[in-house]
Amino acid sequence: MNKKFLFSLVLICLMQTSFAQHTWTVAANETKPWTRWWWMGSAVDEAGIKEQLTQLSAAGFGGVEIVPIYGAIGFENRYIKYLSPKWMKMLDYTVSEAKARNMGVYISVGTGWPIGGSDVAIADAATKLIIQKYSLKANERLTDKVVVGDPRQKKYASLSALMMFKKLGISVLGVVENMSGHICSSCGNLDFVFGHEGGKKMAENFGLTLLGQLPLDRTICELSDLGQPHEIVKPNSDIAILYRDIARKVSAQLSLQPKAYNPIIPSLVN
Repeated sequence: MNKKFLFSLVLICLMQTSFAQHTWTVAANETKPWTRWWWMGSAVDEAGIKEQLTQLSAAGFGGVEIVPIYGAIGFENRYIKYLSPKWMKMLDYTVSEAKARNMGVYISVGTGWPIGGSDVAIADAATKLIIQKYSLKANERLTDKVVVGDPRQKKYASLSALMMFKKLGISVLGVVENMSGHICSSCGNLDFVFGHEGGKKMAENFGLTLLGQLPLDRTICELSDLGQPHEIVKPNSDIAILYRDIARKVSAQLSLQPKAYNPIIPSLVN
């Protein structure tokens, strides 16, 4: 009996010792919550960086993700040019102060300002859409040379589209988005390699009707070169159905146009 009691006592003591030795692992900064840190116009200074890192560290954050982005109105005189020597100095100071508080620093490559540098070629550089407007009266010709007005973009920009709208009395029936997505010839998967819903957004912006969205499909090119439209060769295909739907919408838009009774075609003389 005494031996059993002694054995039980030793077992209990060992279990209590085992539980007493179990402790939680000290949390590293990678396991703590991080926060996204917006640098509006990068209008930061050392005093503000130090104060905010101190507050974040005290709140239990393990690090910050710096996101430099467009500035805030009223602070234009404090903007720091992205990737300039002064900006890099602020970044070095941030890393140093964060390290002193056992915090990490990460820079988002999805920044509001494109990551650039001398190793980025023009073909790979970030681009923007430049829209220039020209006003013409009825029967007036455009005599101005269509060139890029922004002097900084003249060297790189090129004309991509020329459009006329209702102010000239030209009725726009709607928008057909071409190459709205790429259909893989192997698996049939649809990928939006040129962006998504661009035609829909354009129609909404100009108050027009979206007539349809045609994908980038190899068969469209092949059959068009042969002069054999889908409607005849493959009338039950998805592409043929899209074309018929566009045709119906065009017809509907034409029916809504005001009737023109003026003689457009001259009279025939015997």
